[in-house]
Amino acid sequence: MRRFADQPICPSPSPICRSASQPIRRARPRGPRLRPAGAPRGRVPPRSRAPPPHFVRRRPPANADAPRNARILFRRRPTSSAGASAANDPAHTAHGTHRRRSPPAAERAIREPPARRLPRHPSASNPDPMSPDQPRESMQQIAVLLDGMIKKNAYLPRRIGGTMRVDEQPGYAIVDSGLPTDTFNLVIGKAHGQPDAAAIARIAARFNDAGLPAAWWTCRDLTDAAFARALGEAGFVADETSVGMLAELDALPPVAPPPGFGVRQINAQHDVAHFGTLIGALFDPPDAFVDAFYARVAALDFDVAEPLKLFVGELDGRPVSTTALYVDADTAHVFDVSTSAGQRKRGLASAIMHSALVHARERLGATRAALQASPDGLNVYRRLGFRAVCEFQVYSNRAAVSPRGELGGAR
Repeated sequence: MRRFADQPICPSPSPICRSASQPIRRARPRGPRLRPAGAPRGRVPPRSRAPPPHFVRRRPPANADAPRNARILFRRRPTSSAGASAANDPAHTAHGTHRRRSPPAAERAIREPPARRLPRHPSASNPDPMSPDQPRESMQQIAVLLDGMIKKNAYLPRRIGGTMRVDEQPGYAIVDSGLPTDTFNLVIGKAHGQPDAAAIARIAARFNDAGLPAAWWTCRDLTDAAFARALGEAGFVADETSVGMLAELDALPPVAPPPGFGVRQINAQHDVAHFGTLIGALFDPPDAFVDAFYARVAALDFDVAEPLKLFVGELDGRPVSTTALYVDADTAHVFDVSTSAGQRKRGLASAIMHSALVHARERLGATRAALQASPDGLNVYRRLGFRAVCEFQVYSNRAAVSPRGELGGAR
């Protein structure tokens, strides 16, 4: 075999060389041998003995399984900022083959699946469930739902005043109506991490000592098992589950109302009284304290600019369904969806909700809607374009108290 002066010799024997004195064979570049410009016709001049610039001679890692006389020419790869050589790049295999390069970072970001959601409960790697590691979009959506719940449920008690009180503390919003019903006695947990057992016991004692049933709303993404244990020790046990949902109003599907059905916004005293009667009829047995609450609401003067909008649906001139909207910024929060017992399964709930949401979009400037749905109503809301965002666990102290409040609410 011919040997040239510019070809180095293997510095030491290796499994891939027959002997230390045998010259290293280089790969011949592929492609046609073209005559350089201006060269005379005849035999094409030989190529330069130096390897092309995009090749570099390098010894591969020692590997007993590598075939003898394996090629040791590798494509040159760019070195890192620290000056690391391409010889240490994992793209080079023991047999001297070159693995296909990884796609750029921007392309990998498109191909790779989205990151998994982090655990909602504290762990060794994420001790605080409300840390910035939580998905930012989900936390923003939960914050919108919680904010709407607090503002709507605190709005009328603040307007009524008297024995009805609203307290907002770090981590909690407390609505105390003075009525022995957990429909209007609420504790809504805001964003929080580790439970404050002392604060939970203090808030629970406020209702337990007065003998008032109350509902404690929590978002499962913001709480953990320790929080549930603290509530249980304070007399609040898991009672029901609701699903937080959002919808974009520009994608609101059309809904055909049943014949003879119409929807109107109400503000007169007798209309508000009908509103309360229909909502109270949802309970089994009917909740008379709901009627007492809306009797006080009926005495208020409702202005057109009120953020709380009440709607009643009438079938052949008779009130049969209700809904309420609390409009905050660009979000219409939906509450108090009800239908009288004899008129259910006829699409009245979908019809009144659709009419109210169109009103919010066209006249109030809302771009999305939010609500808390019971498991029985999920399909109704999904047909209107709502999607689930989170789950709410509701705790109740009804088993721990015997209502002592009076219908008028005095304590």
